[in-house]
Amino acid sequence: METQEKKSVNQQKQDNNPLAISFALELGYSIAIPLVVLALGGRFLDKKLGTSPFLFLSAVVLSVFLSSFIVYKKSKQAIGSFEKTPTVENSENKETVKDEVVTENGEEANNSKANEVSEASEANEVKS
Repeated sequence: METQEKKSVNQQKQDNNPLAISFALELGYSIAIPLVVLALGGRFLDKKLGTSPFLFLSAVVLSVFLSSFIVYKKSKQAIGSFEKTPTVENSENKETVKDEVVTENGEEANNSKANEVSEASEANEVKS
């Protein structure tokens, strides 16, 4: 059963690789597109208005701030979605919580109830 879980976790890691590549491409485009568009726009306006290089430099600075904001938002979104996905530790913890234990009465109980029963039986043994 553990080998199936390990295979499942390995498969999940392999499935995340395209997501990582996609995220890297999104970040690259988030930086490149504003820079190119605003720089070309600033250069065009500089030539039209004769204000060279002020609008070009202003557009480049604006694109840096815009790109930083976009990268920040996308990173925060990616981190939020990453925290929601189950990890190996979380899935193992869920499995241990879901394990059922048979008590002395023959009833099934979860781990916390089984621990209470075992602690109570140990306390009774100590008193005897």
